[in-house]
Amino acid sequence: MPPPVQPPEKVLFHGDALFDFDRADLKLLGKRALDDVIRQAKGKRFRVVLVSGYTDAIGSDAYNNALSARRARTVADYLRERGLLADRVVVNGFGKSNPVASNATDDGRAQNRRVEIILERE
Repeated sequence: MPPPVQPPEKVLFHGDALFDFDRADLKLLGKRALDDVIRQAKGKRFRVVLVSGYTDAIGSDAYNNALSARRARTVADYLRERGLLADRVVVNGFGKSNPVASNATDDGRAQNRRVEIILERE
């Protein structure tokens, strides 16, 4: 009988916690938040790590797609450089697609600026 499949772990970060507005370099607080993920994952090996970046609806589709991809790549690189063990890391930038809140308010736009990390165990 094969071992039970581990459900994926999902970690969500609001973009404002990781990045300054319109930037793709990690803030100090963002690094600390990602360090917590790395600590919790220590000693675990993951089959796949999916890192997905999203933006709010301000700006062009092309710009938001590029910004969300840069942010996701920054997070993935940081995790790898700090020793997160994964057979494969998949990075996607989805721009303003898949909003989790309305883009009509500041709070909603802030919620939509996010990076999602899904960790799938072996």
